[in-house]
Amino acid sequence: MRALISWDGWFAPALYAAEAFGTQYFERACVWGTESRVPPGHLWLFTGADRGPLLVQRGGSPGPYVGPLVGATLFEKLPQGITQIEINPGSPPAEAFFVGAQGVPLARQLGAAIALESAFTSGTNLVDRLIDYEQYILFVTPNDAIATAVGAAGMQNPALVFTSFDCARAGLQLIGNAAASFRQTTMTGKELFTRFGSFGIDGLLVNVGGPGAARGRVLRAETCRGIAEQMTARAELARLEALAASYEDS
Repeated sequence: MRALISWDGWFAPALYAAEAFGTQYFERACVWGTESRVPPGHLWLFTGADRGPLLVQRGGSPGPYVGPLVGATLFEKLPQGITQIEINPGSPPAEAFFVGAQGVPLARQLGAAIALESAFTSGTNLVDRLIDYEQYILFVTPNDAIATAVGAAGMQNPALVFTSFDCARAGLQLIGNAAASFRQTTMTGKELFTRFGSFGIDGLLVNVGGPGAARGRVLRAETCRGIAEQMTARAELARLEALAASYEDS
């Protein structure tokens, strides 16, 4: 799943892509069939422009598609109401993939995770993504403290934080037997940074041992406090904008 979602050569239905990426302009457009005959609730995706014609040869009619598209954004913005995803329908089975109803929310969450991880590298909208991310994974020790890596990365007691299930699993494997007594919890970015000062930690160690671009990234205490201040500033700006809008309406 991580490899699929990290792929940046996707072709997707034109209407879905326009909504997900906020634009009508794409590098390439393909019309596969005279109309879209994709069953309701199904989403057909292709890993390249050479894949759609294979389905057309078998009598399929996907309709208008565009690409190549960044996988993280594509999956993060999966439309509501999707019950299954078929990747490369019409291709040989070894080159196709299927995601059922239970896997769709997982694909959406992993798309958001990979987008956040990529922001650590690019720096693009990193603070906003850190704040707005909905499913940070942390572990709690038997004495109800957040699991930490004492002395890691030059900090005294940084919390272990993971962006996705596969990163968390890799982190537990690295910790070893001590992790057997941990219980998993999740937090939104707003919760994590608002409550940072109450956890008895002096930073965050992100995706220790895990795959992805954010592996072993460090957010020190001053950075976490700065992010919390940014949250306050954002909330105040939203309040002022709402107030200004109310004056305009009146």
